Amino acid sequence: MRRLHCIFLMALLLPAWSRAVNPELPAEAEALWDQAIAVEQDLRSWDALQLFLQVEKLAPNNAKVLQKIAQQYSDSTVDYEDKDRQ
Repeated sequence: MRRLHCIFLMALLLPAWSRAVNPELPAEAEALWDQAIAVEQDLRSWDALQLFLQVEKLAPNNAKVLQKIAQQYSDSTVDYEDKDRQ
């Protein structure tokens, strides 16, 4: 029963925690951010980059967004087999 309470509490706090991690994002950028994170976890660097670039347009100069963009550019070089494109 105690474990069920902990899971329930975590389910309630997780959305608030994710907003606390990146509180500067406007509401319309939140959905794009969440989508980009999901795509990033699927190891689809190029698709995640495109979403993070959209978030950056809504929240310019946001350090966390800029860091994610840089990370996706870095990760996307591994996606290419051609050494010249890397």
